[in-house]
Amino acid sequence: MSGKCGAGLGASLAENKMIGRLKRPFREAKDITMITPTNSVTVKCIKTPEDRPPQAEVINTGSATGVVIDGANLEAALQVEGGVVLILNNDCPMEESLDIHYLDHNFTKRDQLTIFMMYGTGVFSDLRIIDGSTFSFSFFKKPERCQIRIRKKPAWRIPFSLPSLQLVTRPMGTQKWMDITTRQRVN
Repeated sequence: MSGKCGAGLGASLAENKMIGRLKRPFREAKDITMITPTNSVTVKCIKTPEDRPPQAEVINTGSATGVVIDGANLEAALQVEGGVVLILNNDCPMEESLDIHYLDHNFTKRDQLTIFMMYGTGVFSDLRIIDGSTFSFSFFKKPERCQIRIRKKPAWRIPFSLPSLQLVTRPMGTQKWMDITTRQRVN
């Protein structure tokens, strides 16, 4: 991969749950109790070198926060009890990826997920808030829905896993604030 189309994504380590496989149901403990869409938090794309993935600065109620996150175009912003979830695409046709960031009220980065599939085109659509701690959306395949649950407290996670062609990556670490699964959509 070259240019802004996902360069540097290989540096992230693979999440222990691949998209397309449901490992186990979410536990009910330690859930956030409120998720609502918000327009008060946006992003502004910033210039990055050609060999780096696109990045954006977080803007809160019209003021720059100084926080820079991966991604180019804001798909959705969700206000949660502990902060905000920002969903951005990388604006790279034929190798699209989706960056999901969980920031606290001070815009400190708590967790980040990157969903991508080599040579796969994804379109973010059909965002649904399921309950106070969980939301879902479609990205790669229409019958599949990604479901993300936000936690009040972090959970332990394996810091790495073997990569695959369609995967979820996170930065190196042993904590996670977001759980992700995929499910077949039932109309």
